[in-house]
Amino acid sequence: MLGDGQCFAIVPGQGFKLAGSELTENSQIIAITSVRLCKDFLRKNCSGSCGQLHLCKFFLLGNCKFSKGRNACNFSHAIHSPHNLSILSSKASLHKLTEVELRQLLLQNDTSLLPEICTFYNRGPGRYGSCTYKQECTKLHICLHYVQGSCKFGSSCKRCHSFSDSNSAMSLENLRPDVAQNLQQTYQNLFSIKNYTPSNGKEKSPRSRQSSGSSSGDVDSEEICLYFVRKNCSFKGLHSAASTASINLEKAYLAESNGKVEFTAGKHQYVLSFKEMCQTNTRVGTQRAVRRRPKFISEQDLENQIQNQGKPGQSGNTQGKSIPANWDKSLNTDLEFKLVRVPESSEEYKQVQTLFQRTMRNSVIQKIERVQNLALWEVFQWQKEQMRKASGSAEVIEKQLFHGTDPKFIEAICQQNFDWRICGVHGTAYGRGTYFARDASYSHNYCQPRQGAMTMFVARVLVGQFVKGVSSYLRPPLRDSSKSSYYDSCVNDDSNPSIFVIFEKHQIYPEYIIEYKS
Repeated sequence: MLGDGQCFAIVPGQGFKLAGSELTENSQIIAITSVRLCKDFLRKNCSGSCGQLHLCKFFLLGNCKFSKGRNACNFSHAIHSPHNLSILSSKASLHKLTEVELRQLLLQNDTSLLPEICTFYNRGPGRYGSCTYKQECTKLHICLHYVQGSCKFGSSCKRCHSFSDSNSAMSLENLRPDVAQNLQQTYQNLFSIKNYTPSNGKEKSPRSRQSSGSSSGDVDSEEICLYFVRKNCSFKGLHSAASTASINLEKAYLAESNGKVEFTAGKHQYVLSFKEMCQTNTRVGTQRAVRRRPKFISEQDLENQIQNQGKPGQSGNTQGKSIPANWDKSLNTDLEFKLVRVPESSEEYKQVQTLFQRTMRNSVIQKIERVQNLALWEVFQWQKEQMRKASGSAEVIEKQLFHGTDPKFIEAICQQNFDWRICGVHGTAYGRGTYFARDASYSHNYCQPRQGAMTMFVARVLVGQFVKGVSSYLRPPLRDSSKSSYYDSCVNDDSNPSIFVIFEKHQIYPEYIIEYKS
C-alpha cells in the first residue's frame, strides 16, 4: 500500500536503509490526496458534478464567525453530507477517517487553505526583508527554513521562528487549537508533498531532508559557466541561484542608499555595502567592487527596448518610464488608463482577495481589476519622495486601504484620481477629505449596487504621520511645536486607526477595483 503514489508520499531520510526495505531509518511517510474544496461552490455556481468537497473553508480552519452566531453560514459545515460522502467514499475510503483526521489531510494537501509564507520576507535585510507590504502583508512573516525544519541558524536566525508573532498571529487568528498546535508539521508536510512526484523511473522523488548547504563541489565552483550565462547550459539544475535579485537590490538601495544587504549564492554568504559599493564574502573575507547602473532597467524592459530599437512609436516600449513589475507591459502606457483583469491563480489576486476577505468572508468576488495609469503612478511616487525628504529621509507609512463609492465615479477616479468633493460627500466627521478604511466591511456600507454586483476600490495611500481629525479641518493641522510642518493625514483614532482622511490626492493611487456580490 505504501507503494501507491496516490495515497502516500515518502520523503527519504539520511540514515541507513532498513533491512529488506528501500526506506531509511528516518524516512517520512506522508498521507496525500487529490481531494480539494470546490472553488465554484464557494462562488455559489457549482452544478454539483465537480468531484470536490462542498465545505466552508473557515469552518475547516475552525474560525467561521457563523459557527456560533444567530445567522447560519451560507456554506456547508457538514463534512459527511451526502455530496461529500460520495466523494470521500470514492477516494481510497476516506469516509472512514474521523473529522480531525480528514481536516489534517486536507490542510497538508490543499495549498489554498492555510496562509502562504512570504518569500519576500525571507529575502533581503531588515525587519521585513524585501517585502514591500511590511506590516500590511497578508502572508506569514516566518523563516521558511524553520517551517521546513532545516534552519541551520537556530535561535540566532534573523527571521521569525514563531507563529505567534504579531504578523503571523493576525493571519492565523482563531484557528482551532489542534490546527494551531500542529502548524509547523502541517506546513512541513505541505512543502514535502508539493515537491513530491511518484517514483516510476521517469520522475524524481522528493529531495531528502538535508541542509541546502550540503552540495557537491561542482555546484559551488568559482568558475563561471559561459553556457549558463548564454542560457543554453544542459546542467542548469546544478547552478545555485542567489537569494536575491537585481530588482530587490535596487529597492533596498532606494530605501537606504547607505545601507547593507546580506545574501547567499550557493554555499557562500555575502554582505553588499551600498555606501562602499563593495561585496564581501563573510567567510573568507574576499571583496569585489560593485557598480550600480545609472537607471535600473528590468530584463523584460531591456528585451522590449532591443526588439523595438529603430521602431519609434511601437506599443509596449517602456524606455525611461518607471513601471511596476506586475503591470502588463504589452499595453500602451501612453493611454490615460487601462483596467487589466488579474488572473485568479496569480499571487497578486490572492493578496488582494485575502485583504478583502478579512472582514468580508461571506462575499463572493467576481473579478479583480488592476488600474494601470502611468501618470497617476509617477505623481504618487514623486509625492512619496517629497514626503520622505520632508521627514528627514524617514520611512513614509504606506497602506492598502478600501474605498466604497458609486459606480458612476469609477472611470473618473481611474482617470483623474479621487476627488474629496465627490468621494467625501458621505461624511466629514474627521475633516473634509477623501475617506479610506482599513476594513472592507466598513467601505461596503458606501458601495452602490450595479446589475446585482458591488464595486470597491483598493488604494495605495501615503498616510504618513497622522493625527485624530476634526470635522472643521480643511487640511491636517500643524505638528506639535512646529510652525511649518503639517501632519500628512487625519484618522478616527490615533492609537488604533481604522479610518483615514486624505486631503492631498497625490498621496493616493487607485490600485485595484474589486467586483463582488454580498
